[in-house]
Amino acid sequence: MPTHREPSAPGSSIAVSDEDAWKLFVFRKSRELLSTRNLLDDLRSEIQSLSSGTGSAVDTLIRAGEIETGLEDARSPATTLSALVDELAAAACADKLPSPRCLHALGAVHCPPSIRCSHPEGFSYYGLNPLDFADLARRIAPDLAPRIAVIGVRSVGSTLGAVVAATLCANGRLARRITVRPAGEPYHRKTTFSETQMPWIRDQMEHQADFVVVDEGPGFSGSTFLSVARALLDAGVPRPRIVLLGSRPFPSAAPGAHAQEWARFRSHIVDYGRHVPQDAGRSLGGGAWREVIYSDRSHWPACWADQERIKHLSSDGKIFFKFEGFGRFGKLVRTQAEALAQRGFSPGLPVWDSGFTGYQFLRGRPLRSADLTEDLLSALASYCVFRLTNFPALDSDTAMLQEMMRVNLEVEFHPQRQVESLYLERPIYADCRMLPHEWFSTPEGRILKTDSVGHGEGHQLPGPVDIAWDLAGAIIEWGLSPAQADFFLSEYRRQSGDNARNRLPGYLLAYSVLRAAQCRMAAASACNCCEVQDLRKLYQKHRARVQVLLEDGKTAGTTSWPAGELSVP
Repeated sequence: MPTHREPSAPGSSIAVSDEDAWKLFVFRKSRELLSTRNLLDDLRSEIQSLSSGTGSAVDTLIRAGEIETGLEDARSPATTLSALVDELAAAACADKLPSPRCLHALGAVHCPPSIRCSHPEGFSYYGLNPLDFADLARRIAPDLAPRIAVIGVRSVGSTLGAVVAATLCANGRLARRITVRPAGEPYHRKTTFSETQMPWIRDQMEHQADFVVVDEGPGFSGSTFLSVARALLDAGVPRPRIVLLGSRPFPSAAPGAHAQEWARFRSHIVDYGRHVPQDAGRSLGGGAWREVIYSDRSHWPACWADQERIKHLSSDGKIFFKFEGFGRFGKLVRTQAEALAQRGFSPGLPVWDSGFTGYQFLRGRPLRSADLTEDLLSALASYCVFRLTNFPALDSDTAMLQEMMRVNLEVEFHPQRQVESLYLERPIYADCRMLPHEWFSTPEGRILKTDSVGHGEGHQLPGPVDIAWDLAGAIIEWGLSPAQADFFLSEYRRQSGDNARNRLPGYLLAYSVLRAAQCRMAAASACNCCEVQDLRKLYQKHRARVQVLLEDGKTAGTTSWPAGELSVP
């Protein structure tokens, strides 16, 4: 189990003054064991929906690429499905329907009963559209050799490699592709080509091919990309023949040796923002949404800008577009968003376009801890009960959360500590954003929850988790007094029948430990001095709360701690 993850959002700029921040465990890595038959049935439905005009070519392509990745990782023959992915990629890039033989090809796929599927983070969180790579391939095609060997780095490289190969073929090049899975720790990846791939590479070299490596990234170290480039050099490919295609520039503050090595290769990056909803106007990502919502800069909540979803305000100022994902992950988010809107917990009935969800842009003001009343606490409890009832998860990886606590407590307080088990009774897709400013009071007097989907199953911890996570989040972020916390928990129990008090202490600690780590890592990556100061101050508050919990064993029912306001997508 990894103890940390490379920061991988667009535009990362890493400050090197706090090196221990990058030892913290904040990001989760999930590889789900899924029924292959169910995955293929879902893909069949997606392809059929394209023919009826109700589906998304990009969603269909991403679903197919995910299955190909799972089969390749399982070392199961994926030739038939890879050909299907190639055809879906060609259709998506040309804005055409795939041929009817795609459905017939699914019946010929031989696969194990189940495969492990990795989360395609760029397609789920970071606003990466496969067509961005089609645009890039089209742009650089004139500078490439007539023959091109495309190497996609799994997971997203299965889809991206197919898109690049399809686009190059459409632009007069002969392009073929394979995929690889680099192994090892995030900062020290190593790529090994299989016995069948080495003859393919030699054949491509004999035909004077360019080798195009395709992946999301690079991350902080660039080690994943560079591991593939090194493996190609070891196989005898001349350095000038190696081209790296990524989704963002190599980080300027990355380790010097890696930066120098990266500069020795030809590299190109995509242009973000070309495939957004047609009505998308002003960008509100990177914390810019605060300029619209707050009239006073001093009231801004701290924000981890590098980890924010891509956001836009519509041209007429009525719709707030937020990237919430493609494929099956986007579908899960859309289902939750629609349920919350229908129940009246969140703004309007959302619309979907190009991986973005469009919400009614709220007029009103974000709430503060000073707004707390018993009616509001009861509303918070009702919201938690709704999620408990409507967004159940099959399971929760509490072992990963406990590992997060162990690693982060060791980084913060140095001596190794025994971490008690977290009780799991009611796993859900949690909100994970129970902060006051995420709740809005409208001019009509309604209280609505914003930014309420896509986080409980997101790139950062906790992942699916016990409802006690959101209960702890509300208590901590609103700074509830002992009496307020008691009322809130009693209301939750009255409405749900679930007594979460015995589970709560462990989740109060886990929540506080993760929030402290998020704030510290966010401060280490921030460029703006004011933002760094706000994040450091918030980090100190959360760290102090952790210390109180560790030393005194107190819970929110007996003590009130300072509230925090970090916005983490």
